Amino acid sequence: MPRGVTARVGARAVERWARMRLGCAACVAAVLLAIGAAPADAHLIGTNAAPTNYRTRVLAVSPPIQGLQVRAAEIGGALELSNRTGQQVIVLGARLEPYLRLEPDGGVDENHRSPTWLASRPPGSPAPRSPSPNPAAPPDWHRLSGGVRVVWHDHRAHWTGSDPPQVRRAPQRRQVVIPRWQVPLRVGDQTAVITGEVVWIPGSSWWPWLAVAAALAGMVGVAGRTPRWRLVVVVAVTVAVTLDVLHTVGAVLASVAPVPVRVYASSPSAAGWVLGGLAVHRLLQRPDAESGLFYLLAAGFFFAFAGGLADVTALGRSQVSSALPVGLTRATVAASLGLGAGMVIVALLKLPRSGGHLAG
Repeated sequence: MPRGVTARVGARAVERWARMRLGCAACVAAVLLAIGAAPADAHLIGTNAAPTNYRTRVLAVSPPIQGLQVRAAEIGGALELSNRTGQQVIVLGARLEPYLRLEPDGGVDENHRSPTWLASRPPGSPAPRSPSPNPAAPPDWHRLSGGVRVVWHDHRAHWTGSDPPQVRRAPQRRQVVIPRWQVPLRVGDQTAVITGEVVWIPGSSWWPWLAVAAALAGMVGVAGRTPRWRLVVVVAVTVAVTLDVLHTVGAVLASVAPVPVRVYASSPSAAGWVLGGLAVHRLLQRPDAESGLFYLLAAGFFFAFAGGLADVTALGRSQVSSALPVGLTRATVAASLGLGAGMVIVALLKLPRSGGHLAG
């Protein structure tokens, strides 16, 4: 073989190997990401927004105060209070100590000497300066934000621990488990009380949605053995990315976390979308498409594990933290699980064996 031809063949082999190494690196990164995301809900934005069968409702603020708005957020994982009353609002803790303060002209502070603050701190928060908060001591106020809104996790307003006896006796019956929770407030010189309830709402069966996921995985896997498998991959990736974007948007819109937190929490999903796009782009570049199969494998692992399996509890719980309807949220989870598994099957079927070439 002439020297020039040999050099070109060698250059193509080096480029091909570099692409395959890049694809392998992406696959390994996605697998590690999927494994890391699996124990928690992948699209969960907010520390207390895990799918549940308990629904928290705010019933009233007594007496009604103009400009004061309170609602349950993230399916009861948090309470949100907005102060447009023109007066100072203080949320009292479980021992009636000052817990949160909203100034009339904007500004939110929290009292680090409040036992309620200590009990409500999110996981990973810095240790308090005072190891034993004292509700009778003068408040130690720390500024949270300069706005008129505060969001906090309050143990009084949601169910914790194991299911109560009445739920264990009749889990398929809707029932009130906390008929009247209360959070007291001071609004200027006036005392008010936020009142609500916690209701057990039975979930639905997981099996129909898991059957949908299995059917999608089988359809993609079987179609991946046909001569038009590339078209199958393009369709599967496009649908998976579209539904995952929809799922992520629903979680973002339902969250009351700060915008930077929402963006950060959504970044792993964006990585999965990029992997899917790279897989389609590489696979459509015939004949050197081996690296695309590694990208496809990586994207499939991501959608199946980090996007589907990690959110699988949403398939059977009645309360899901999303702006989407519950049924649509479940459909996006089942589709991610099934289409992702199908992508993995196709990638494993089409990856060239040692010394072989890409089929199709």
